Amino acid sequence: DLLKITSEKNTEVIRAQAPAELVLIDGPPKTAPIMGTGLLYVTNTDQHLFFHNAERLYYQMSSGRWFRSETLNGPWVAVNNDLPEDFRRIPTYHFESAVLTAVPGTQQAKQGAIEAQIPRKITVLRDRATLHVEYHGDPVFEPIQGTTIEYAVNTTYDVIKTGNKYYCCFQAVWFVAKNPKGPWKVCDSVPGAIYSIPPSHAKHHLVYVRVYESTPETVTFGYTGGYTGIYVSDGAVVEGTGYEYPTKVHHHSGRPYYYAYPSFSFFFGFGYPYWWWRPPYCYYPYPYHYRRSRYYDRRYAYRHTHKSRKYASGYGRGSHRGAGFEPSQLKGPYNHWGKSAASRSSDWAGKWHSSRTSPQGSRTGTGFYGWDGPRGSCVPA
Repeated sequence: DLLKITSEKNTEVIRAQAPAELVLIDGPPKTAPIMGTGLLYVTNTDQHLFFHNAERLYYQMSSGRWFRSETLNGPWVAVNNDLPEDFRRIPTYHFESAVLTAVPGTQQAKQGAIEAQIPRKITVLRDRATLHVEYHGDPVFEPIQGTTIEYAVNTTYDVIKTGNKYYCCFQAVWFVAKNPKGPWKVCDSVPGAIYSIPPSHAKHHLVYVRVYESTPETVTFGYTGGYTGIYVSDGAVVEGTGYEYPTKVHHHSGRPYYYAYPSFSFFFGFGYPYWWWRPPYCYYPYPYHYRRSRYYDRRYAYRHTHKSRKYASGYGRGSHRGAGFEPSQLKGPYNHWGKSAASRSSDWAGKWHSSRTSPQGSRTGTGFYGWDGPRGSCVPA
C-alpha cells in the first residue's frame, strides 16, 4: 500500500524483530551427497545448508557461524566448535569447500585465523593526506557507554571526541583536529581511551587500527581483521562481533537521515583467504597493497572481481534451469590460472586451465579435475 503497487497475487511478508538469517530454497529441498563424507548438501539454495546423515540434523553456516536444527523450520541452535568430523572431510574441489574456512581444525581455518591477526600496513605522507568530514547540521556527539569518549552521530565518518580534540579514522588512517569540522591532519598517536570501545558498540572496529611508525614526513598505520569485521572465534574466522548495531536516525531540518553501520564482507577462494570491503578498497594477502573490488549481482548469478596493477582475480556462482555453475580466475604478471565447474542435481564436472610465462619458456595446460555422473566418477586424490 505504501508503494502504491497492486497485484492479483497474495504476497507473504516475513518480519523479524531481531537479527535473523533468511534461508531461501527454490522449491522443495533437493540434496546431493558429498563424496567421502556422511553429508548431503541442499543444491537448490544459495546458502550453505547441509544434512548430516548420522545425526539426522540440518546444519547451516552464516557469516562463519554454524547453526543446527532437527527440521528446516527450526528452531536453530548455535554450534560452537563441536561440528561433526564429516565437515573436515569436505573435498577442496567441491562446490561447498568454501565452508572449510569456518570449520575449526582445518588447514583453511588455521590459515584464516592467522591472516586475521596479521597487520595490513599503509604509509601516508603527512603533507598530502587530506580529509573533509560532512555532517547533517551542526556536529552532534553522544557518549560511548563504558568509556570517557564520545562519537559523532550525524555523519557517516568515524569521528571520535576525547578531551578537547577530535579524531577521525578514514580508510585505516587516523586524523586529528581541534574542531569537529577540521582542518584535519594525519596524527601519529591515538589516545588509549579509543581502544576501550567495547564490542557491543558499533564503533568497536576502530580499536583494530593503530599507528606503527612515524617520521617527520610519513606515518605508517596498520589494521587487523577486526577493522573489516573479521574476528577469530573457536579457531575459525567469523564475520561480525555477534552484537546488533541498529541503524542510527538523526533529524535535521525536518528530514530524517539514516546512518547504517559499516557493512563488511569476506570471501574465501583459491584455497586462501582475502578480505574486501565497500567502498572502494580491499587487501590481498600477497603482495600486500590496495586494490579495487567490485561486486555484481544479477538474476541468475553473482560475481566478485578484484584488480590491482599486476594482479586480478574473479569468482562467480549462479544457477539457471536446474543447473549450477561456478567459475574462478586468478591472473598475475606471469601466470593465468582458473577453474570452472557445472552441476545438475547430484551430477557435476570440473575443468581447469593454467598458463605461465618465464625466461625459461612458456607452459600451458588444461584438463578435468573431476566429475561425477551416470558414466562414472573421477576425483583428485
